Amino acid sequence: MESRATYGAVAALSPVGGRFCKSSKKFCSPCTPATRRICNLGTRDPAQASAHQANRSGHGTSPSWIAWKISPHRHLNSNVSAASTSNTEPEVADLETILRERDACGVGFIASLKNNATHDIVTKSLQALGCMEHRGGCSADDDSGDGAGIMTQVPWDLFAKEVPDLKPENTGVAMMFFPNNDELEASAKAIVEEVAKTENLTIKAWRDVPVANEVVGRFAKVTQPRIRQVFFESNSGLSGDALERELYLARKAMENIADERMGAASEDFYVCSMSSRTIIYKGMLRSVVVGQFFKDLTNPEYTTAFAIYHRRFSTNTTPKWPLAQPFR
Repeated sequence: MESRATYGAVAALSPVGGRFCKSSKKFCSPCTPATRRICNLGTRDPAQASAHQANRSGHGTSPSWIAWKISPHRHLNSNVSAASTSNTEPEVADLETILRERDACGVGFIASLKNNATHDIVTKSLQALGCMEHRGGCSADDDSGDGAGIMTQVPWDLFAKEVPDLKPENTGVAMMFFPNNDELEASAKAIVEEVAKTENLTIKAWRDVPVANEVVGRFAKVTQPRIRQVFFESNSGLSGDALERELYLARKAMENIADERMGAASEDFYVCSMSSRTIIYKGMLRSVVVGQFFKDLTNPEYTTAFAIYHRRFSTNTTPKWPLAQPFR
């Protein structure tokens, strides 16, 4: 948006019959048809950009100009060069500044080619996630991350020690965020139980996810939800894709009912994942503390054959716990 606003301001100062050429960065007559596309849209081909610039009355082919043209941003610095002979000619962002820009989320995955589930994959994924801290953002406290998380297979061996008579082939696990308010949480839990009965599912257990609150940033703590896991068993003995479909329909029903009954408070009731195959641990965290916050992730009983991890850089939305990734 910044670059468009700059061009708009400059265009307003253009002399009658002229135009501000983004190629030469000066007021001039329109480009020839053969070069108009390059002038208007830019090009990432340095040779093509250089040749076009040479035809623009010898304006030069400095590294700064080429960097400006091949950059996907192609933005102009709002500062006016002190050496500029015209106060209507913006200064081009220098090459070093453009190459130093980094503003994208970080994502990666690790998998066993032989489909062997081990805790080592979790450990290595957390290490790799920690190495992507520079790809994400933080709030003003420099401690509340824009979001980070990890998706893995459901660690049935870990859960079997806490949930009696667990049948992995007929059971799905939901990772849920509940409002940090007793009354609102009770309302959300009632919706979960109601939908479970409607969808022919039995709630085998509720589990409080063990967390270390001391590693959460100050701003993130203000909106930190209560994190629970719910184990649903199919009363019809469904498994595989049929069970996944049933769990999906149940999740959508929960979300729709919550919107109707809880109003704006329903935003604090969020299902991170609900599946018999995968589970997501995520939050408004920095990537380097995901494993510290979720104690399950450092438990040797937690095994998986793959892991997908993500560090979020929030661009056009305020960071929130549900907006952390991976998504379902």
